Amino acid sequence: MLGFILLLGAVTRYQTYRLWTTTRIMHDHPMKVSDTVHQMHRAVLNIRQATRDRLLNPDPESDKDAMEVIEHEERVITEALAVFDRLYLGPRSDLERLRGQLRDWNTQREILQRMFREGRGKDAALLLKPGSGATAVAADHLIETLDVIGAFASRKGATLRRDASETNTHLNQQLLVILLTVLILAFFMTLVVLRNFRRSIDGLLTATHAFSETTPVHAPEAPNEFGDLAIQYNHLVDLVTGELNRRRNATELNRIFVDAADSTTCARSILTSLMQFSGATTGALLLPDKSGDLLVPVATMGLDPANLTPIESTSEAGDFGLARAAGGFVHLTDLPPSGPHVLPTVHGLIFPRELVTLVPQIDGRPLAVLTLGTRLSFAPETCDHLRSLQESLTTGLGVILA
Repeated sequence: MLGFILLLGAVTRYQTYRLWTTTRIMHDHPMKVSDTVHQMHRAVLNIRQATRDRLLNPDPESDKDAMEVIEHEERVITEALAVFDRLYLGPRSDLERLRGQLRDWNTQREILQRMFREGRGKDAALLLKPGSGATAVAADHLIETLDVIGAFASRKGATLRRDASETNTHLNQQLLVILLTVLILAFFMTLVVLRNFRRSIDGLLTATHAFSETTPVHAPEAPNEFGDLAIQYNHLVDLVTGELNRRRNATELNRIFVDAADSTTCARSILTSLMQFSGATTGALLLPDKSGDLLVPVATMGLDPANLTPIESTSEAGDFGLARAAGGFVHLTDLPPSGPHVLPTVHGLIFPRELVTLVPQIDGRPLAVLTLGTRLSFAPETCDHLRSLQESLTTGLGVILA
């Protein structure tokens, strides 16, 4: 089918080229040749009239005007012959006969001018006598040949017009065939796609019914069994995925705690791991200093540590790390260890839009402050997942900081 369409397209392209060629020839041949015939016909008549004027008005001024007319019309005849040579599509014998008759007419004109210069005006006038004069007869033969050329150009124009009309009809028919072929092809392709899609849907529905029949259902049948089944399946997938992620991250934290050489390396690894999981753009982890009274920035990402103020773990109103950007204060002792705590902040290029903060504690004493920031919003399941890691963080940091 595709090959047939390509073949029709190629034929249509060829027909279009033929139509363009025929139209160009219709313009160049009939119109220009006919116009040139009329110009040459008029030039012959003007030369005859100017020659007659020279005989009737022999004064120098009239003779000069007549000669200017004759010279101008001779140039017109020369240009007309060039046009015939280039555009005329008829027999070349027509042009040869035209040139021969033009030479005869010019010869008779030369004889006429010589007799006129010799003062034999009456004899010259006889040469111009219509129907019998040699010069007049030569001009008549020339005009007759021009009429033959003009008639051929007119007939050729009618023929080309008829050919162009037929080509246009064939072109329209071919375009109609192409259109119908494309529509039929599109219909069958759509039919095949819909049939395959229906088979897939039928297979899915069959599998769904088979699965639902093997599951005991005590509740009344829901209006949309497939939708409820999909919701239950998605919820189960979310639970399984969340549990797998929690176990994987807990395992990752345990590995970090085991492999860490010191608290700084451990803090950086913890922050990197949790930022990758939560999709946070900024983060900081504060650990107790040697005195144990201050929580200082140990690891940061996306922030300048100089902008983070240490937190006094025993302070009643300590500056809570990244929350300083919001202008708010949080009592560390008022934060339950279950966490996390989401604190909104100002918009900007440096500070995030939303924070999630974890505060691992032992016996009411903060072990660390972990803050993650995002310019969007944290998903609820992300906060729940971070909360599930609170126990692992508390145990591991307790061992590292002991």
